Amino acid sequence: MFQQVNKKKKKNSTLVFDNFQANIVTSNKNITLGLWDTAGQEDYDRLRPLSYPGTDVFLICCSVSNKSSISNVFSKWIPEIQHHCPNTPILIVVTKCDLWDSDEDNKTMKREEIIKMFQKSNLSVVFTSAKQCLGLKECFSTALDLAQNKKSKKGKIQEFIVPPVLPEAGKAPWIFPETNCFELDMKKLLNLKENSDVEFIFEHDEDVIYAHHLILSSNETFKDIFDHPMKEFEGIDWIKEIDGKIKIKMHKNVKKEDFLLVLEFIYTGICQISDKEIDEIEHLSKIFSLDLLGSICSNIKMGDPDLNPSIGNQNR
Repeated sequence: MFQQVNKKKKKNSTLVFDNFQANIVTSNKNITLGLWDTAGQEDYDRLRPLSYPGTDVFLICCSVSNKSSISNVFSKWIPEIQHHCPNTPILIVVTKCDLWDSDEDNKTMKREEIIKMFQKSNLSVVFTSAKQCLGLKECFSTALDLAQNKKSKKGKIQEFIVPPVLPEAGKAPWIFPETNCFELDMKKLLNLKENSDVEFIFEHDEDVIYAHHLILSSNETFKDIFDHPMKEFEGIDWIKEIDGKIKIKMHKNVKKEDFLLVLEFIYTGICQISDKEIDEIEHLSKIFSLDLLGSICSNIKMGDPDLNPSIGNQNR
């Protein structure tokens, strides 16, 4: 992009692309030529047009050695520019013209082909070679003429559009996330008769713990119990399915209070053990293959921390 700035009313703006400026004198006027080199990758399709406002003339560059760059002039660049700046002139700059001298395999597009392609577009075209410094003066002279013609039609020099300045950001608001209630919710779910499908029956028939097949199946031993109800398991007298519910009669040596703590550990991952219960809980952890629970019991016995405090509160 090419911009012309009135020296007396020049305004500064923050640009996100590379740019180059040079001061020249034309028609007894000091003119600053600003050349903005924008990013052509698709990743910048939404960012690039932000620099278009205030442009006096667009320079679209394409190479004689890259046919796709020439086709992109029509398929991408002209539609994009005319969408954002429909009244701004466009100059087509054909580069690397020095390759015509050494093109023995006819891999480059010839001048006649290119001129024919751009005839219907009514756009100005200049041929250049940075390597041989050919056509560069003509390129910028043509760009300046197009910009000046645009100015004369408008009657005054267009100023840079200064982007809005956002106010300074204040402190971020305090955020108070709700405490995780997973442990409490899972603990409430255990021993809730409604929607339960597993019943653990103890020495007295009225002593029952209600549980859930899906949750208990995460433990390998309980999964084996559900899959093989006729198999003998330590701590269990019998397993029956009655009215769609799995009923498990626990051995008389298994206390309801101790077994409930084991189930709480499976549901919540938290274990609250007192000194008088620790031996029995450690024994049950071995029966039901709860290695982590067994490690917690061993650590408590030795006076070591049972688990990382960030995981939960393992109170003795």
